[in-house]
Amino acid sequence: LDLFASVQVHAHTRGSLWSLHAADVLNMRLGIRESLSASSRASCLCRVVRGLFAEMQPSSKAYRALVTGMDLLACGRVCDAVASYRHLLDAAGVFPDVDRCARCDRSCTPVWIGDEAALCESCASPDIRMPDALIAALRGQPGIDESVALAVETWALRRIEPISTKGVRFSR
Repeated sequence: LDLFASVQVHAHTRGSLWSLHAADVLNMRLGIRESLSASSRASCLCRVVRGLFAEMQPSSKAYRALVTGMDLLACGRVCDAVASYRHLLDAAGVFPDVDRCARCDRSCTPVWIGDEAALCESCASPDIRMPDALIAALRGQPGIDESVALAVETWALRRIEPISTKGVRFSR
């Protein structure tokens, strides 16, 4: 089965063992295959999902965000699909409140958005200011271009790195 396809699976159970009986293809999303950019973005969306959620952890919000992102990619709306990152991180409970400053608790348009917090202009140091277009995209404003879409992806992938390695011990 294809990673980007939606299928309805029919399985039989015997005790605790499941066996696949049939799979009906609901949506192949062939448009993702027409563009290297769309295929790469679809892979990144899947990577974020795998980094945020355990394999058997149900999340209807995450599923809707992933399906929406894949559908947008399949119909050629590559830049619009990056909004799915915000929704995936929100479904996992790790997207920060981007309308309030974490330090002064005032309503604001942030100049920096990090792992679990957003900072206003008076609370953030000047050297950590983010581009306005990236802030706008993370706040859910439409109309981003390819460079901002790439910046949102990079930001989202950095958010999952510490999450996916929590509790993992590395040895030499």
